[in-house]
Amino acid sequence: MKNYLKTLTCIAISISTTFASFAQSSFSSSTNTPEWTKKNTVYLTANLINTGLNYGRLVSVSENGMLNLSGGIGTALVFPGSYYTGVIEASYLSKKKVHHFEPGIGAFMVLNPISEESSNPPILFGYLGYRYQKPTGGLMIKAGLRGHIIPGLFSFYNGLSDSGEAFIIHSLISPTFSIGYAF
Repeated sequence: MKNYLKTLTCIAISISTTFASFAQSSFSSSTNTPEWTKKNTVYLTANLINTGLNYGRLVSVSENGMLNLSGGIGTALVFPGSYYTGVIEASYLSKKKVHHFEPGIGAFMVLNPISEESSNPPILFGYLGYRYQKPTGGLMIKAGLRGHIIPGLFSFYNGLSDSGEAFIIHSLISPTFSIGYAF
């Protein structure tokens, strides 16, 4: 009986939040949506895995939302030595005025070989964060959490130590911060 009540409560909450979100989005129609005139962004990003310089482009996908497609180059911080990374990311943000919730996904890869035995698999990540950016451009700040999925971590270190040929998947959640300029 308790499980039945829990299930009904969860369904009721889900339905009510769904209708509430539709009601809010229909209430905030295009009259409150500012025109985004500055859709390009250059920014520096730093987290526990890598740091780098990125370029992003905002693409309108609906009346109330945009897709941020970005890419960049940087350095890996988790490996001893100097290793360069390439990053691609896609994230979604609303066409609100300046404060945005920004979920996203992406991947980065070490560009120069770590060792001859290393396979350099891409490291996938998900992002949840806050973004401050005006539709008219200027300062852009992002802060949030990135959850990384690191496949074959031991294969990265095969050239650096005798850790074996084990293929294992690790995960890491790290804070991330970005600052840049929208133009």
